[in-house]
Amino acid sequence: MTEQDSTEDLRSGKKTAFRISAKRTLLETAALLISGAGMTLAFAPANISFFAWICVIPLIWLCAGRTRTRAFFYGLAWGYAWHLTGTFFLREIVWIIPFVFAAVLGLFQAVFAMCIPPLFNNLLYPDEIRKAEFDERAKFYQFPAWGELTATFTLAALWVLLEWLRSWIFTGFPWNLLGASQWQSFALLQLCEYTGVYGISFLVILMNTAAYFAIRGFRHSIPEGRYKRPFPLLAAVVLLILANSLGVQISNQAHKRISESQAELFAVGVVQPHLSQRREGTPGQSGEALDTCVRLTRDLIVQDRQNAAGQQYLSEEQNPDALPNASDIEMKKALMPVRAVVWPETAVPRAYYGAADYEWFVSGLAERAKQDPSLIPSLETLRRKKPFEALYRERVRELLDEMKPVPILLGTLTYENGGKDLLNSAVLLKHAARNPPTQENNRDLADVYSKVHIVPYGEFVPLAWKFPVLDKIFGLGRSLTPGKAFRPIELAPGVRAGTLICYEDVFAYAAREHARNGANFLLVLTNDAWYPESSEPEQHYINSVFRTVETRLPMVRAGNSNYSVLIDPFGR
Repeated sequence: MTEQDSTEDLRSGKKTAFRISAKRTLLETAALLISGAGMTLAFAPANISFFAWICVIPLIWLCAGRTRTRAFFYGLAWGYAWHLTGTFFLREIVWIIPFVFAAVLGLFQAVFAMCIPPLFNNLLYPDEIRKAEFDERAKFYQFPAWGELTATFTLAALWVLLEWLRSWIFTGFPWNLLGASQWQSFALLQLCEYTGVYGISFLVILMNTAAYFAIRGFRHSIPEGRYKRPFPLLAAVVLLILANSLGVQISNQAHKRISESQAELFAVGVVQPHLSQRREGTPGQSGEALDTCVRLTRDLIVQDRQNAAGQQYLSEEQNPDALPNASDIEMKKALMPVRAVVWPETAVPRAYYGAADYEWFVSGLAERAKQDPSLIPSLETLRRKKPFEALYRERVRELLDEMKPVPILLGTLTYENGGKDLLNSAVLLKHAARNPPTQENNRDLADVYSKVHIVPYGEFVPLAWKFPVLDKIFGLGRSLTPGKAFRPIELAPGVRAGTLICYEDVFAYAAREHARNGANFLLVLTNDAWYPESSEPEQHYINSVFRTVETRLPMVRAGNSNYSVLIDPFGR
């Protein structure tokens, strides 16, 4: 044996020792954790979308050629780092939630990673290399072009399949799917009319996988001085260019279609009270919330009437109906009379129709007191101890009297089934004549929509109906009943609001169902005050942007503390 052979054997032995060492495992795990956390930078608040196009490359690189078991744990580590940093806002509810939640969500990336070794083995390596030693397999890079292309598109499809599963399994959590990172790309966003956010996710993973093959081919071909053509990367780049071009065409077609439709201008006044989270709804907290919402509503109506008074001095060209295009939207907003006022989800943390028999009972006692004066002290005591819910109705009905015929749509809890079922609802309230209180107490109720997709562990505990102990351990003191259908609320003749409450707006199917049932705009009522110091409200808003493109309906978003916005049918 020569000295050169001895040196090469020594180097080979060191490489083999390092390959199977704990040190390499730790270094690779650290790289996966860093790249997984880097994926979070593609989403709010950083919104550096470029990271989405590169951060999956280390995961694919380190899982290729490994065992399925090791790839599974590598994928779990990568996914855990991404979801822990991406959903760390959940710590504002209970500190341990994001640490547990990240492990559950990371399983989807673990399954993705676990499929890489067998997929590559069967598509990329000839039989003799597949059966060879690890070193021989590691050196082999002349993958067939068809195998690389098939693997690239298969991994992209697998990722999308797993995202789809995540969107509905165990009630679903389609929050920050990979395609959502590209929400600022106008052209790609337009694809969602036909593919949903999944189409963009497919392109992102396609580019990551194609880049992996290109880099690997370049790395291994340097010694030969001849670069292997990166067919998957070329295909991915061409597909991305075509997708951007197609997105522009889709946008132009949608713009023409919408322009030719008989659209009606409809002004909605949104009240954003900016209240802290007050789930317990103490009298002081509830009173402050009610005072704030009433005051802001009165300010809005006063401003609206001042605008209306000033319109008599406008020329015909300045009339809001004559304003030609969307560039005049601010002028239109200032001049159009408000035709509905919206409060956010449970802005006042009491049920609007709670203590529903109070007015009827007081009225009946007052009638009896006319015949029996001894009942007068009891009547006065009852009036002094008016329950908050009755005060809530009184204040809102005063507003409705002042605003008529403008209705108020507000988020509140409602009851069904004789008070047994509690629902998270949006109620449309209109001015009603002051009929005797002996009549129905909900005489001002014009319409109601109840939230269909309720939040697990926030609004109900899965399986608690069968195992009540789960509600005591994990529940928040009460379980809500889901609404029965995605039925739009008619704010005015022909104006139908597809109402989405809380995080229903992150579910594409909910917006689609409203559109199918006749909604001509989407209305989101939400309350993100649970998360006063994190990026959750911005992430929530960004996820809802996709619903406008998917349905080609504009969206009015009413948030308690932020992101009360108007989004057009193109996601702007």
